[in-house]
Amino acid sequence: MTLHEIHNQYPQLHTVVCVSKTRPISAIQTQIDRGFTDFGENRAQELAEKAQAGLKVTWHFIGRIQTNKLPLIVKYADVIHSVDALKQLPLIDQLAQKAGKHMRIYLQVNTTDESHKGGFDPEALDEALSLGETLTNLKIIGLMVMGPTSMDPILTEEAFNRGQALLKQHQLPYPNLSELSMGMSHDYELAARYGSTCFRLGTILYND
Repeated sequence: MTLHEIHNQYPQLHTVVCVSKTRPISAIQTQIDRGFTDFGENRAQELAEKAQAGLKVTWHFIGRIQTNKLPLIVKYADVIHSVDALKQLPLIDQLAQKAGKHMRIYLQVNTTDESHKGGFDPEALDEALSLGETLTNLKIIGLMVMGPTSMDPILTEEAFNRGQALLKQHQLPYPNLSELSMGMSHDYELAARYGSTCFRLGTILYND
């Protein structure tokens, strides 16, 4: 699939992140030739190495955040999808200020109630969004949602439905909150039904 084909099928999408973790630069270049401009990494060191290759792309960090890796993440990422703790917000803001950049971030929210999975509890979103309004070098642009580990379609639909509802609930007091990063290779079609504006696609792009 090319980027053009995906956007034609899902016109509500703003972004398609081509997940490039473990992929060599040559494979990324192939996807660039297909029109992709946004690429996602889940390890800070791998992000740094690839970002230093000089490709003219937008880098997204989509992995679980380790506090000691935040300096690398903020230095090389353009967007962070996986912010899942209140303490990360001022740290990202401080690091972005030192780097002379403004960081766009998503708040990861746990809509599956799985204790092993990262993400804010839905009830904690207001506190995080309120704190974000006070920080000058980051902008919370949306929510990031992951389906259940089981990939059960019914539970996935419930998780995505909750994600869409939470976005709508918080958009009035926080008008900058416009994006919903939701949907991977195995569930992006379902995510589209629940208002996703950003897919994070890996396997399906490299195996076609």
